[in-house]
Amino acid sequence: MRNSRARITLTLSYTAFLLLAGGAVLAGVYVVVRYLPGYPLVSDDPSRIPVATSRGQILDTLVGLSLWIMLGFLLIGLLGGWVLAGRVLRPLRALESGARRITAGDLDHRIGLERRDEFGDVARAFDTMVERLQSTLAAQRRFAANASHELRTPLSTMSVLLESAAEHPEDTDPARLVHDLTTENTRAITLMEALLRLHAAGGRDASADDVVDLARLARDTADRWGVADPAADPAAQPEQPEHPALVIADPLLLRQLVENLVSNAIQHGSGGVRVATAHRAPGSDGAPGEVVLTVTNRGPVIDEATRARLTEPLFRGAGRAQHPTEGVGLGLALVEQIVETHGGTLRFASPPEGGLSVTVTLPAAPED
Repeated sequence: MRNSRARITLTLSYTAFLLLAGGAVLAGVYVVVRYLPGYPLVSDDPSRIPVATSRGQILDTLVGLSLWIMLGFLLIGLLGGWVLAGRVLRPLRALESGARRITAGDLDHRIGLERRDEFGDVARAFDTMVERLQSTLAAQRRFAANASHELRTPLSTMSVLLESAAEHPEDTDPARLVHDLTTENTRAITLMEALLRLHAAGGRDASADDVVDLARLARDTADRWGVADPAADPAAQPEQPEHPALVIADPLLLRQLVENLVSNAIQHGSGGVRVATAHRAPGSDGAPGEVVLTVTNRGPVIDEATRARLTEPLFRGAGRAQHPTEGVGLGLALVEQIVETHGGTLRFASPPEGGLSVTVTLPAAPED
């Protein structure tokens, strides 16, 4: 029987306590009677024959009855202790049953013990532990999926370049081939470093953090993708904040965040990409300062249900107007992880005229 040892131990403990308490009471009665005045005791009914009872006779009778009383305490202690021990150990059986289900792989199971005592506290702490364990395992699975799928693109590109060069050596420009292979190899290395840093220590290696100007990083990324060219799109120029948008972050992860947002806006929109940054000073009410990055594009109106799934791994939006073959459906999933590891927030909005607006809010670096 499960929990039988604990139940037997508790039963014997209850019985021993009852026997000790009963024995102490009887011993007290014995002492009181022992030191009573030694007068003979007679009946208060004059019609009865007077019977003299000595103190010694009373003590002998008390000792004889005490043995039967202690035997009764023993039986009551064993039976009552067994029942009480079963009631006390009932929450432990629920914990044991839940632990067995979770060990078998059912991480969705929760104890759900609604008690306002120590057992309820243990059950709630256990449920919290399982929830965090489930989140950690899910994050590890996402990491494995993200790593494999993100690295597939540059590796596949390098494979195609090498196969093409082997099949048509006369049409291959060696300098161009080396340049393309170097570019794709650098991209693969950058992705792997970002994924490994994201996975390390539950999110990021704090020792790698540095003060980063998000405004400059966003401006450089927009220039590289060509969305900040006034001739192509005057509205694409990133806004110049009054103060540098300084944050304390991992530079590599933050660069990956901006890169993914801009590339996602280009791939899933129909133009009009806009990259803007802003700095919100600390409020008078003690609210900390914030740095805001906003990336918007033009396109169809995105409904709320679709916006709620944009950060799901491998989820792809409806359109890839400009670059239909690029992307692996993990850009925004990685963005969400990077934002969370830096203590920020990520919001999506679709204006009435269509398109998507992605807003990232990060804690600003403390002012000197």
